[in-house]
Amino acid sequence: MFGALTISGVAAADLITPSSYTATPGEKGYYYEIDETGTQLIDGVIGTNNWQEDLGNGNSYEWIGWLVANPHLNFAFDAPVKIEQVAIGFYQGSSIYVPKSVIINGKSFTLSGNEIAGGRKFLKFNGPFTGPSIEIDLIDDDAGKWIFIDEIQFSTPSIQGTAPWKTGHTVTCLNVTQNKTVTLPKTKASAWDCEKAGLPVKSGDKIKVTIEGAKY
Repeated sequence: MFGALTISGVAAADLITPSSYTATPGEKGYYYEIDETGTQLIDGVIGTNNWQEDLGNGNSYEWIGWLVANPHLNFAFDAPVKIEQVAIGFYQGSSIYVPKSVIINGKSFTLSGNEIAGGRKFLKFNGPFTGPSIEIDLIDDDAGKWIFIDEIQFSTPSIQGTAPWKTGHTVTCLNVTQNKTVTLPKTKASAWDCEKAGLPVKSGDKIKVTIEGAKY
């Protein structure tokens, strides 16, 4: 039986975890705002709106802080990546502020200082950022202001799936938001990946996927 299946939805984001990173060492403040494991910025553990809170590992353990230094961070991946968005978990309050600018792989983002009313929040920076590593610089040039971050996330849209049909089938991927289309050649393989096939896509884009072939 020949037929067509159409799937519509919104592009979701997959998180990609770096294999490792290096960073300007954190500095000693009221507590020790240092990275004790070398993985705290990608371990999935975030702080709270009270940066001094003890969540089981000691006061402010989740936070890495810099007062004098403008920190430089380099995140390495197992293979070249295309990152659509970088989310950085900042804190703002007391003498802790967001930096004046964030530079990701050479792309600069200027912050006003009003992005966070108080407490912690992920601030998101859109790419794309590509390559085997992602470099991040946080600039404030003010030795009287702390920069605190607890986690950094890297995400890329994911438009893929499987089509367990009996014979060769054709997959057409339409990015409705950007009015772009990619057609995957007729194949018997069950898995398909629109972005890998060349469809430009950002998180939140409206996507329509049409699969044509003989059903089981």
